[in-house]
Amino acid sequence: MIDIHTIGAGGGSIAWIDPGGALRVGPESAGAEPGPVCYGRGGKEPTVTDANALLGRINPSYLLGGEMKVHLEDAQRVVEEKIARPLAMEVQRAAEGIIAVINANMIRGIRRVSVEQGYDPREFALVAFGGAGPLHAVQLAQALNMSKIIVPPYPGIASAFGMLSADVRHDYVQTYISLSNDLRLEKLQSIYEDMEKQGKEQLRQEGFPDQSIVLDRFADIRYARQAYELSIPVKGGTLRAEDISAVAESFHERHERNYGYARRGEGVEFVNMRVVALGKLPDMRLSEEVSSTAQTPEPIGDRGVSFEGGVTVRTPIYQREQLVPGQEISGPAVVEQLDSTTLVFPKYRAVTDHFGNLVVTCQGA
Repeated sequence: MIDIHTIGAGGGSIAWIDPGGALRVGPESAGAEPGPVCYGRGGKEPTVTDANALLGRINPSYLLGGEMKVHLEDAQRVVEEKIARPLAMEVQRAAEGIIAVINANMIRGIRRVSVEQGYDPREFALVAFGGAGPLHAVQLAQALNMSKIIVPPYPGIASAFGMLSADVRHDYVQTYISLSNDLRLEKLQSIYEDMEKQGKEQLRQEGFPDQSIVLDRFADIRYARQAYELSIPVKGGTLRAEDISAVAESFHERHERNYGYARRGEGVEFVNMRVVALGKLPDMRLSEEVSSTAQTPEPIGDRGVSFEGGVTVRTPIYQREQLVPGQEISGPAVVEQLDSTTLVFPKYRAVTDHFGNLVVTCQGA
């Protein structure tokens, strides 16, 4: 299986008030049918998309390049009725509250796959994809102290692009419990070779030539009497005693990074042997463009957008397709395209790189 941490944080996530009077968002979703109330397709519950529309963050008149009308009055009515009035607050504050709650859910999700796995988010760039991801990216990056946000050229179809370009993968696992000091190398070698043979045969049946097949070995390892393991890479080919020692040291390092300590004075226990068999597909290379102008892009219009603190700012609107590499946009700004909307907060800037990505950073960073 692929290790994916999923939370209910889509644009269709429904906002509701729990029995204790607290505002919640998700995990229940309005989905595509009927969808958010502002879509005018029969939705009855306030959603994240409705909140973004009320705050002016998405086009209040239309979506999908004009093919879908936005029913802003209906969104305002349902947010007022089901969120603002019960909480005794203005509609705009209620919409901001919905966004704050869904952002908090996403921040917890990011921490779970970064901080809780021993990785510092500040050392990475935040890639914002999906139709709504670029709307929330700046606030998420601020909360996680991340300095760079990357918005792909077509964020709304990034998952489909990934599916078409991802390698074919088969996973094999066999349990073999043994302390590292008692490990039988010939037994371990045999287990890996058997699984590698299965992986090769499977990929050959699927049409992959040998030169397109990659086999990676792993071992699930723990300290004796522990109830959890860490998966550690294992060298390919014929295994020797020093290879096992290297794997054990890698486990100590990973354990210290994840949990803050390592017990190098004691042996480790091998639990499961794993082989990942990859059928490599041809690389999908993005075309690189050379900037043809250094001029500042011209906005296509402006509208009032609420960023933070209930203040509505007159904000220029840019068309993503009109941006060329090297052009810089200073926030506040909104960048619209057919499949998504990118929100550039005040004190941030966005620059289009040579691959069409929109790179958003804090000014002065």
